[in-house]
Amino acid sequence: IDLNRFNSLTEPIHRLETEEIQVNAQLAELDRCKTDMENEKNEKNQDFDAQRKQVEHTKQGVDDRLNTEKKELKDQEKKARRARDRIKQIERETEQLNRKMTNPEVPEAEKSTIPQKLGILENEKKLLDQDIINTEQTIKQCNEKIQPLADESRQLQQNIDDIRAQQKQAIGELDKSLKEVDHEIQVNHNKAAELNQQKNGCFQQLGEQLALEDNADPAIADQYAAIQTTRGEMAQLDENMHYLENQGTDSSRKSVWKMVGATV
Repeated sequence: IDLNRFNSLTEPIHRLETEEIQVNAQLAELDRCKTDMENEKNEKNQDFDAQRKQVEHTKQGVDDRLNTEKKELKDQEKKARRARDRIKQIERETEQLNRKMTNPEVPEAEKSTIPQKLGILENEKKLLDQDIINTEQTIKQCNEKIQPLADESRQLQQNIDDIRAQQKQAIGELDKSLKEVDHEIQVNHNKAAELNQQKNGCFQQLGEQLALEDNADPAIADQYAAIQTTRGEMAQLDENMHYLENQGTDSSRKSVWKMVGATV
């Protein structure tokens, strides 16, 4: 079959096939680009996660030491409060004992025990005073340790927040690019589908044209010609039958069908 006579159909097919190749090549490039970007995204996430975890590990150690010092500070402050409360109580007891010493109504036997009690209270107060001095020194040391640890913890937390912000920005930019690539991929998929549909339409038209051409094999030329003639006659007969059906009555239509050997 000489297809040169069908250039009006074959040329669009060749053009569409060329465009289809170009679109498929573009899709392959976009897929490769998407894969590279996804790999880059995974690598960046892993790098940022590794940086953040390292800083978090360092911060955990600092926070542990900070919490230990805060607990010690709390314990020492509690100890100092108990000592001061006891000193106030000793002062009240001492005042009461001194009043008894000057009270004529208090028996002499009871008064004779007061100096010893006052001595015991005085010794206890001295010990408590020393405990408070020692405790306040410990509290001062705790505060001196807590402040730099707290500053270091805040700085490490800021570093963690900065890493998260950098990660969010970097990954956000990649996600935006990936979204654009996905859009381009979808556009090219739609274009490929459209080109394929147009090409199939051209092939269908070409097939119909070839079917109308007298291109049968010479060995079966007579049979092919007879088939074509029969097709024409059947088409004409079908047209005539529809015309008579529309124009005639039920009786006339039955007569027509009987003439062509139909069963009603």
